[in-house]
Amino acid sequence: MPIRDLTAAHIAAQGGAFEPQRGNNGLLRIVGVPGNMVGPSKGEDILTLSLNGFGLPTVSVEALETSFLNEKRKIAGTANFEDIEVTYKDFVDIGTAHICKLWHEQVYSPYTGKIGLARNYKKSGTIELFAPDGSHLRYYFLQGLWPTSFTPGTIDMTSAEPIMITMTLSIDKAFAAPDIGIASLLPQVSG
Repeated sequence: MPIRDLTAAHIAAQGGAFEPQRGNNGLLRIVGVPGNMVGPSKGEDILTLSLNGFGLPTVSVEALETSFLNEKRKIAGTANFEDIEVTYKDFVDIGTAHICKLWHEQVYSPYTGKIGLARNYKKSGTIELFAPDGSHLRYYFLQGLWPTSFTPGTIDMTSAEPIMITMTLSIDKAFAAPDIGIASLLPQVSG
């Protein structure tokens, strides 16, 4: 049967479906980062409010080969969750850079040379995706988050653009959850 309609009339149509997920309709929340829940209004999630961008979780499964006679077959090996890169806007009156630095120092202290204990630096978090009106929530739950790198930004004397802080976060595990009223389980942020 030939395709008869090659228009884009189905995308974001009145009374229809196919509402695009926009790249600016997502939040990353990390629970338990040192100094994060402070601010002018106390209890503000500074890292979420400072977000500039982040990658969504990616998982790959190693392929193992097994041989029999003259042939090979591939089977699934171990799963690996790729690191995600997060960028934050640096603000002069909010401690975003300081919070990121404190968390990274839980992993490695440049003062003592010690590597921290995983129970102290590994955190959990969520990624929340939503429609422009806040509906159609989708969640990823993140486990074992910790910063493998912290880059406080770059000074550029020819630019007035905000400095961007970059952190690479290692992830032990990430999994998607359907929207089944689980919002009450997520960390709440004022604002």
